[in-house]
Amino acid sequence: MKLDYNLIKKCIVKACKQEGVNTLNFKIDYQKLNGSVAEYGLVFLNNATMSRPVTSNDIALISEYFKKDKLAWFNRSRAFTTISFVIADSLDEKGRKLLNMLADENRSKDPSFDRADIVAEILAYYPCYNATIVSYRSDDPNRLGKNSYTTIIRANINAIMSEEYEYYNEDI
Repeated sequence: MKLDYNLIKKCIVKACKQEGVNTLNFKIDYQKLNGSVAEYGLVFLNNATMSRPVTSNDIALISEYFKKDKLAWFNRSRAFTTISFVIADSLDEKGRKLLNMLADENRSKDPSFDRADIVAEILAYYPCYNATIVSYRSDDPNRLGKNSYTTIIRANINAIMSEEYEYYNEDI
């Protein structure tokens, strides 16, 4: 499956909404993003819709997406989240059931409901794409002081190993 990462990045940025005034925190509009990526054959996993400030604990994870100067750019003046998409055509009955469990808001309110378990199972057995979204204050004169977003997308090992996968240099 050939996926244009730039189109998906645009969908992601359009779904990011700043959470309050003078904050880098943002929320991803699940409905908007899921609707916009559907035309590209993806389903957004409802696993991480809120950003959080970058801490030193996050840098190892972030280093899987950003290298050299782009990684050194990180500090506590950034907020981020990592989200996932599954390839819709790859889902069998079990995969669709797992997605429905994630989307069920009533189930999500149950403290015994283990979202991590479901997301881990989907990422373990289905071809997916993961994206890290980072918000920062722009220094562009046309957007000075406004939140801006940078996004990196990578295929998981299941997507890379599938016969339909087309190689992207960004995936290594």
